This record gives sequence, structure tokens and C-alpha cells, in this order.
Amino acid sequence: MRGGWMGSDLSDYRSGFEDLVIEAESWVGGAIMEWISRNVEIQVKGVVENISREPVVVESIERALDNVYWISEEHSSHRYKVRNAGLVVLMVKLLRNSSKDMGTRLRSKALMALFSMAKDEENKNIMLREGVSRLAIPQRKSENML
Repeated sequence: MRGGWMGSDLSDYRSGFEDLVIEAESWVGGAIMEWISRNVEIQVKGVVENISREPVVVESIERALDNVYWISEEHSSHRYKVRNAGLVVLMVKLLRNSSKDMGTRLRSKALMALFSMAKDEENKNIMLREGVSRLAIPQRKSENML
């Protein structure tokens, strides 16, 4: 006897269950990506506030630069949010305007954040327009040969 609960109906149930699992995984993946996107937006907003704050609070700026580096390295597809918030320009200005007063640790964090952000071509172009030396920005292998 084919059919019934032991026959082809079982494979239909299994197929339907697999479809549900795939749909659930897709939904969870989308929810996670949405959460990451919102988290990055919150982080970027906080970075702008901390870097723009007067008077300068070194600990806040260090934390802000750590957040930029984290976003750039861990969520590189969101580098554009950092760029669109004007943070690449703010970081370059921070280095330019307070380089003599800023400690080595803060300068290192700013350079590491910019170095990481320079992996994106648009960010690299902004840095060059803002006066960052070409030698300080990582180049693609084909550009290094020139």
C-alpha cells in the first residue's frame, strides 16, 4: 500500500518542513542583518558626537576611533555610513588640527581607523582631497608598481 502516512505523504511533509526551515533561516538572517545595520547607525551617531564634542575629551575620542575601526573591520559593508556621516573628514581634521597636542596613543588610533577606512576607494579619495599623504594610504598592488 503506497500513500497514507508512511508513503509519499511523508516525503511531502519532509519537503514542506525543509521549506519552512529555509524560510526561517532566511528570516533570522535578515533580522540579524537589520540589527547590525541599526547598531552601526547608533555607533556612527555616537562617534560623530564624541569627535565633535568641545572641549575635547580624549577618552571619548579614543572610544569613538575604536568604534570606527570596529565598523570598518567587522562590518566593512557599512563603511559608507561612516563616510556619509562625515567622519573620514573629521578624523583627518582631528589629526591635522591637534596632532601636536594629541598623545601618541590617540594619534595611533586615528591613523589605524583611517588606514582601515582607506580600504574603500571613495574614502581613500576623500583622504587624498583632505591632504593625507599618498604614502600614508594603502595602495592596490598595481598602483604600488607605478
